[in-house]
Amino acid sequence: MSEWGSQIVKVEPVPVVEPELGGMVSNVEPRVPLPPDIDKAIKDGKARRIQPGFETVPEADFTVAGQFLVGRLTEVKPATGKMKAPLYLVKRQDGVTVGVWGSAVLDRMMKDVKPGMSVMIQYAGTEPTDKGSPMKMWEVVYGA
Repeated sequence: MSEWGSQIVKVEPVPVVEPELGGMVSNVEPRVPLPPDIDKAIKDGKARRIQPGFETVPEADFTVAGQFLVGRLTEVKPATGKMKAPLYLVKRQDGVTVGVWGSAVLDRMMKDVKPGMSVMIQYAGTEPTDKGSPMKMWEVVYGA
């Protein structure tokens, strides 16, 4: 981790909480019917089906302004499928890799961050837009 990493962690925001189940929820229908009890568990939110073709990684779920993730950017997976957003993979100091889905705002801020660099991604809340749906805002700090 870089020298500035410890300074960022001293901030008081709520830390990013890893989801209970890692992986990416699939929007693609299964090729064969799932057993009824498993299908029910998915519908009840007790299980998740992984998107075919992706590795399983926990995803950061930024919901409270001030939540943040600190680590090294290991990879940027290109935009694919229904998400139409890149997936930023950040390896925390404890060795866990966490995925952060991009957005128009975050993608612009991450354009100069290259794999291997230290990065802090902090959720800064939302701002209203003319389109009616709020836009997520971010703070990004990076270094060698």
